[in-house]
Amino acid sequence: ISTLRSLNIDNNDITGQLPVELGQLTNLQYFSMQYNELEGPIPSEIRSMTALETIGLGSNKLSGPIPDIQPLLKLENLYLFDNQLNGEVQDTIFDLPSLKVLFLSSNIFSGPLPEPNPNKLNSQLIGLYMSDNHFDSEIPLSFCNLRGLQALLLDENNLSGNIPGCLGMLTHLTQFHVFKNKLTGFVPFELSVLHDLNELGIEGNDLLGKVPDGLCSSVNEHDIEFWSDCGGDSPEVDCDCCSMCCSTTDECTPK
Repeated sequence: ISTLRSLNIDNNDITGQLPVELGQLTNLQYFSMQYNELEGPIPSEIRSMTALETIGLGSNKLSGPIPDIQPLLKLENLYLFDNQLNGEVQDTIFDLPSLKVLFLSSNIFSGPLPEPNPNKLNSQLIGLYMSDNHFDSEIPLSFCNLRGLQALLLDENNLSGNIPGCLGMLTHLTQFHVFKNKLTGFVPFELSVLHDLNELGIEGNDLLGKVPDGLCSSVNEHDIEFWSDCGGDSPEVDCDCCSMCCSTTDECTPK
């Protein structure tokens, strides 16, 4: 079995914990046990599976922190969504040189968002999914250096501070979600250059002011689905181009 290359046992109601013997599958490239009932920690022995390109453990009941996976230099896809994983996500997660998709949504991660090392920037990362956790920092300016990103989902956390204008440098973005946080300030006009954008969700924050005309022009031209706090009797955001307007009571209606 040590020569096994692919193991997919999704959707099988498997219970119990992941065995430490997984570390013996050193030739395994694809490992997926999503949509099961697994619980307990991700064993540290997974770091010995150095041929891995995909780890799929989403939608289980796994708990504890993400173990050290720095030896997994070929890892492209890490799916850990919809578990009970907790603790801080280490900055070194971005040091994985082949990583393309990091899907950590719907867990109990806390502390600051991890920050990419400017000396080890990963140009291959296209999807960063950190929604529905307990992250409580500002949005790191270093995210602006992840130039290949197509999806940046940070919604439903406790993020504060401004939306960095430098995110306008992420010209391949198709999805940008920061709704239901504690963000303040104005909607940056730099987002108007994101011509590949399909979805822009900024509602449920404490943002103020008028959406820049340049951004509205881009929204209208590219038919972007745009949600903001432009609803209710006293809208916080003045938006002429939003497809949905939400109020302070979280009621959202079409513009």
